[in-house]
Amino acid sequence: MARLDRAIVEVVHSVAASVLGVEIAEASDPGPPSDRRLAGCVQINGAWSGSVILWCDEDFARACAVMLFEGEICGDAETRDALGELTNMVAGNLKTLLPAPSHLSLPSVGSGPELVCDAPGTELENVQFQLASGERLEVVVRQDR
Repeated sequence: MARLDRAIVEVVHSVAASVLGVEIAEASDPGPPSDRRLAGCVQINGAWSGSVILWCDEDFARACAVMLFEGEICGDAETRDALGELTNMVAGNLKTLLPAPSHLSLPSVGSGPELVCDAPGTELENVQFQLASGERLEVVVRQDR
């Protein structure tokens, strides 16, 4: 897999700034993950096949929901919808940098401290981010072999 880490960083910075209005920084070790983690996943299939997964703490996903739903109080459903939409935006922007034609799946979202998103037989790119408020965001791109 051609190294995508720089492209991932640029896409996440762009989406965070334009959609959420927040700045994020790369973090080599943003600390241990929360027990209240969520993961959004979008599959890309076609000339390039793989998946884009966003891992984050529930607090970050909820803050994203408030921003995306324009300040409304957000419950679990809206929080999951927001993470799915954010994952879709990151995957869609990355897809434009990958071989065409490729198609995105609908986003799926899972939660819980024991949640594992693993795909044996894939190559992995992983970039971690730290927000000024202390929340963490991990972006994982897996290419099918």
